[in-house]
Amino acid sequence: SNNLEEENDRVDRVDRLTPLNIINLEEENPPVIQQNNITNLESYNEFQIANFVADNPTILNLAVALRESKNTLAGSSSTNKSLSIQNEKKSVDKNKKLLFQELKLLFLRCRKTNSHIFNSIISATHPHLKTELYRDEAKELRRECGLKMSDFRFKFIATLTEMADAYINNSEDTPEDYIGESWRNVLNLHLKAIDKTKFEAASEDQKNLRNFVIESFKIVHEYKQKKSTRNPKDTIKNTLDYITINIKVPSSSGHNIVNNLNLEDLIK
Repeated sequence: SNNLEEENDRVDRVDRLTPLNIINLEEENPPVIQQNNITNLESYNEFQIANFVADNPTILNLAVALRESKNTLAGSSSTNKSLSIQNEKKSVDKNKKLLFQELKLLFLRCRKTNSHIFNSIISATHPHLKTELYRDEAKELRRECGLKMSDFRFKFIATLTEMADAYINNSEDTPEDYIGESWRNVLNLHLKAIDKTKFEAASEDQKNLRNFVIESFKIVHEYKQKKSTRNPKDTIKNTLDYITINIKVPSSSGHNIVNNLNLEDLIK
């Protein structure tokens, strides 16, 4: 008898789930479940609640719809985050590409660089670092700038060394005649970053770059002939900037960052 009464009480509790204000679908604005309702719900096990929902199709449909909506929102949030990361990466890559293009132009004007010059360029290519050049990101960019310029010098010397070897063995021309218009080939990597139309109209700047290549070639040639023991890379870096420091190097990108720098002030 007692067992039967307990079972009846349990069934009554399930039947009484309806007045617990889970959600009243009849109302225009169903109330949000309050804390006391949650406490009441926790007194029922999963089977009891599932049994109640199964007997009320409207609640079941609503639960399914809510679940799908939450999954959609979660997926959308994840997609937006992924797109944001991709866009940020593209922006970083674009900024660094611009930085390296401007360094190619810097080499045409100046080989003896310093952190002041690098900071001026970085501030323009990475505006978010303009007032925070102490950050690790800026330090890493300065390091990369130094490595790039060193690499440019190495390739420049390597090209002139090959030309000097050929000149020693086969040519009776003067260095000026031997170089001729090949100075453009020697500086081809850097001239690719320049605005061709504007540069071709600047004959004096072309003349200065040609003279720079000729003087650099003479230094390498003397070293190869053992007439000098000084490292050509250091000699060129330390003595020939005066020839090109004031030339115009309009960038093909149109940003003209290096072109607008007052390098004479920055290297003092």
